[in-house]
Amino acid sequence: LRLCSFYQGCESVPMAVSDEEEALFAAVNCEAHAMGLKASWIPCYLGTGFARWKELGFDAAYMQPNHMFNKYDAAMLGEFAQSCTRYGLGVELELNYTAVNPGENRDSEIERYYDYLRGGYYYGYIGCDTATYQGAGPGYIYTACYAEDPAVRAIYDNTYLFLKGTLMPGVPRVDALRAADRRQLPRRPVAGGRQRNLRARHDV
Repeated sequence: LRLCSFYQGCESVPMAVSDEEEALFAAVNCEAHAMGLKASWIPCYLGTGFARWKELGFDAAYMQPNHMFNKYDAAMLGEFAQSCTRYGLGVELELNYTAVNPGENRDSEIERYYDYLRGGYYYGYIGCDTATYQGAGPGYIYTACYAEDPAVRAIYDNTYLFLKGTLMPGVPRVDALRAADRRQLPRRPVAGGRQRNLRARHDV
């Protein structure tokens, strides 16, 4: 492994702390560059300073939609995509533990995560620079990869296709998986990148 970048942990510039916070962000990034390293940032949705990430000295920035953890309508991903495009940010996919572990809300949580993937196709951010929030190591994508439940394993498969830029609409709603798809899936990472169209009974 080789250290190549520092990550700014603040998800917005905390201007309530002082008027010097933007200057502090820029100074820290300048120090990183002086050491031959890069600086990256993942601000929260419309977090203070997100539009000025380049002026603050970051080499890469991605924005969180925060859709996974709030009761936002999925249509907000359209506005999110417009902001990312306008200011040149990548996007962050957010997967919560509630989508990969047993629980009464698991199916709706998977559906909420799939809003991100569908949004990538419909709003144009599929295949763009992407970061992921998936909890502490080994992470929820890893959990999905080795899950015996086909609905959870499908999270891994669909995320893989999204990152490859080959995911097509529509990502199936959890309760609309065909009986033929409810089988034991391979317990290993996907090796190929073949494009496929995932069908569902519901509109996406």
